Amino acid sequence: NILPNEITYCSHPSEEKFLKITRKYINDLFSSVSNGAENIMVDQVVPSTNISRYLRYFDNINVIIVDRDPRDVFCLEKYVWKDGMVPTDVKTFCKWFKYTRYGRNNELKNDEVKFIQFEDLIFKYNDSVKKIENWLGLSSNDHVKARKIFNPQISIKNTQTWKQYSCDPAEIKYIEDNLSEYLYDFK
Repeated sequence: NILPNEITYCSHPSEEKFLKITRKYINDLFSSVSNGAENIMVDQVVPSTNISRYLRYFDNINVIIVDRDPRDVFCLEKYVWKDGMVPTDVKTFCKWFKYTRYGRNNELKNDEVKFIQFEDLIFKYNDSVKKIENWLGLSSNDHVKARKIFNPQISIKNTQTWKQYSCDPAEIKYIEDNLSEYLYDFK
């Protein structure tokens, strides 16, 4: 099956023109769904790595990176999510986890990027919300759906999952030994 000849149109704008047009497109796209809201939140609008590359496409954006204890990521993938995006061989998982977080410290040097631990959103909810509000220049009155979209009392069941499921203690120990700097201190 050969496709029929088709005319293809191409363009090669300058980087400056490409960024200008892209920003306008994104602004128009978000304006069409924001119902006039001054702030909108979009889940995963940019990847959590190489963020600086993507910030260029927006006129005004703040990015919050939320990460969680690697023991939970491993356990949830292996026993709950099973979507194949996260390795479930423990050695491969540890390499993958480190690799995908390799440049994080550089990303966090950007004032438009904030890191927050998933577990802090649960166990230190009020403090975490206040930090986010302060960083974004919002007041507590701007938080109109507190505990409705994200409810820490519900999400707490998604922490320390390696204790809830039949996780191999040797795999959890391997993660603890190899990813110690990423572990959440539940004490």
